[in-house]
Amino acid sequence: MIQKPKGTRDMLPETCEKIRILENLFIELCGLYGFREIRFPMFEKTSLFERSVGESSDIVRKEMFRVISGANLDKYCRGGYDIQKEGLTLRPEGTAPTIRSFIENKLYADAQPTKLFYMGSNFRNERPQAGRFREFTQFGIEFIGSEDAYCDAEVIGLAMDMMERLDIDDKELRINSVGCPSCRKAYHELLRGFLADKVQYLCHDCQDRYDINPLRILDCKIEADQQRIKGHPVLLDHLCDDCAQHFESLKENLSAMELDYIVDTGIVRGLDYYTKTAFEIVSSSLGSQSTICGGGRYDGLVEELDGPPTPSVGFGMGMDRLLMAMNDLDEKEERKGIFLLALGVEQKSALVNLAVKLRREGHYCEVEVMQRSLRASMKYANKQLFKAVLVYGESEKEKGVILYRDMEKGEQIEVEFDRILEVLSE
Repeated sequence: MIQKPKGTRDMLPETCEKIRILENLFIELCGLYGFREIRFPMFEKTSLFERSVGESSDIVRKEMFRVISGANLDKYCRGGYDIQKEGLTLRPEGTAPTIRSFIENKLYADAQPTKLFYMGSNFRNERPQAGRFREFTQFGIEFIGSEDAYCDAEVIGLAMDMMERLDIDDKELRINSVGCPSCRKAYHELLRGFLADKVQYLCHDCQDRYDINPLRILDCKIEADQQRIKGHPVLLDHLCDDCAQHFESLKENLSAMELDYIVDTGIVRGLDYYTKTAFEIVSSSLGSQSTICGGGRYDGLVEELDGPPTPSVGFGMGMDRLLMAMNDLDEKEERKGIFLLALGVEQKSALVNLAVKLRREGHYCEVEVMQRSLRASMKYANKQLFKAVLVYGESEKEKGVILYRDMEKGEQIEVEFDRILEVLSE
């Protein structure tokens, strides 16, 4: 039997219903905050992620699905690419494609700021585990065009509003500053000096990061390495005046928004484009994979991708993590919809016509198609949590009525057939 690829999942109807709730809530919140939707390709040029995410990141080094590359490219794409230089990669995250689109479509020429949101699948070839899939869905927003720390707070506020509306009580906001290229350059040298006699004992990845981006060593997930680098210099203590003031302003805005937070100097995030603000929202209900949402500021990314200097901030929120957090909630399924049961061929034609009218009026309904008995049909309707069952048989036809059974109350009444739409609307 052919099975789904490792690290993927099937979204069955029950899960899809929860996903729809999440999507609608996210769209509603984005509208309240003034964010507008953007959609972009499922794959991009590989160089987009190499330049934006950073060569030292695990995403670029290990996890990208480079689906069409090198000499094989001409088999799939005729024209438009230099097959010796270009490659295509399934997108591993949403910020870089958003910024690429912002530049390519010259959105920077419009009045700023630009506030965008997106939803969709991303792909990373990482080891599957609880809450991590090789194809995963993210919600994301990007606030482009302003360096005001309020923008950072607003992005965080939208994410916290999402958690609040989902009744995720054990959420915790953690913030940090990773500085700017100016103060980070001096910090890198300080950190390299601290790690000089330890780097040979670190994992192979951290040894590579030592020269490329030593800050990434602090994000290593190997416990032994974390023990070896204990006592390292903290970037928050070595910020330039501008970055330090921005971080203080962020905290003031968060307090004004009545948002509790913890300053966590260990947050550096896994993407090289971050500057100044970095944040995570975690939930203890998710175990070791506790991060539901992560993001920060990336003031240099637009310029790095050949656009004009444009400060920006945003987040990515994992839908699968949200679903896991939602599963811990006490959920009560509500009855909804109408089940139409015909006792006879002629009666079924009448109910088929009635179903059309019900749907036009906005009622969810289904027609019995499995030739079940009355008792079996009632049992099915109860199991499927229908709110009501309409029964139409020979005796009901003769009397000009239809039997309406309230499945929640266990009561039933006869309603004139011609008045059933009116009664249901009432």
